[in-house]
Amino acid sequence: MLLLLSALFSVNAQEPPKSKTPHYCESYDVRTEKLTSKNWLSGEHVRGEMYDENGKMTQVMIYRADSAKTYIVDHDKKTCTVFPVSQQNGYSSLAGITTTKTVKTEYIGEEIIEGRKCKHFRAVTSSSMNIGSGAPSTQVHDTWYDAETGIVIKQCQGAFCDFATVARNIKFGPQPAELFELPKGYEIVDLSGTLNQELQKIQNIQDMLKSKMK
Repeated sequence: MLLLLSALFSVNAQEPPKSKTPHYCESYDVRTEKLTSKNWLSGEHVRGEMYDENGKMTQVMIYRADSAKTYIVDHDKKTCTVFPVSQQNGYSSLAGITTTKTVKTEYIGEEIIEGRKCKHFRAVTSSSMNIGSGAPSTQVHDTWYDAETGIVIKQCQGAFCDFATVARNIKFGPQPAELFELPKGYEIVDLSGTLNQELQKIQNIQDMLKSKMK
């Protein structure tokens, strides 16, 4: 496991930076000032702990790039549920659902956020699906990246920043490797096989319907 990776910046100053700078930070709801998550990044691996409005931890997520899998840890049930990243869109594609998506990214400029110089980018995503009315939907997402390291300092959703979070208590440097390991003694619930079986069932049904239509 690599704990020390330098930040990766785009060569174009008007493209959002991509950072792998190892760090820890806490995310807070701008409106309520309450903690929403604790986040650790170490190279390609990510750990996130989500909290509700009462400050109770509700979920632990661990993503490991070496296995391309996301693990949802349930401390109450002592389980780790595995979600293969490569299968996330499997159901939609096999069900015949397609999505047309376009993303327009605009560089807004530099701003000072939480005492740090940031680069402000706005991404407008337009998407439509080949089901229902097919009417396109538009989402606006603003992100402020730290100019020095490229990490996300603030982000908000909606044309009027309906929901916004900011990063605080940032600590740069190598993060403990054990944070990205699965808890010992926990049951591994691997959905890889289940998803493959369900996807195959959908495929079989589609093939049968196609054969009957010939």
